[in-house]
Amino acid sequence: MRALFGPFGRIFLLAALLFAYAAGAALSFIEPQSLGATICASYGVPLLVVWWVENDSKRTRYWPAFHYGLFLLALWPVAVPHYVLRTRGWRGVGLAGLLLTAICAPLLGWFVGYLVWPLVWRPAG
Repeated sequence: MRALFGPFGRIFLLAALLFAYAAGAALSFIEPQSLGATICASYGVPLLVVWWVENDSKRTRYWPAFHYGLFLLALWPVAVPHYVLRTRGWRGVGLAGLLLTAICAPLLGWFVGYLVWPLVWRPAG
C-alpha cells in the first residue's frame, strides 16, 4: 500500500485515471464539462513528474540550472529522458519510457477511445 502512494504510485495512479477519463470522453463524444478537468488532464501528470524529478535531484544532486523545473515542464519530451539518462545511465531507459508514457496517458486514452468506438457503437435500425 505504501508503494501506491509513493512518488511513482501517485504519477501512475493519476495517469491511469486520466487515461480512463480521456477514453470515456472519446467513447461518449462529450466535451469535458469543467475547466478543472481539462487543466488536470493537460498539466496534472507533467507537474507530478517535475516534482518527482525535483525530489529525486536531492538524492542524485543533479540540478543543472536554477530554472530546470521550468525546462522540464516546457520541454518534457527532451528534458525528462535527459535527466533520467544523466542520473541513471542506460539503466534508466525503461524509467524514462514509463515517465513519458505516463505524461502522454490522456492523449493515449483519447486515441484508444476513438479506436474502440467503431467496435462498440452499433447504428440503430
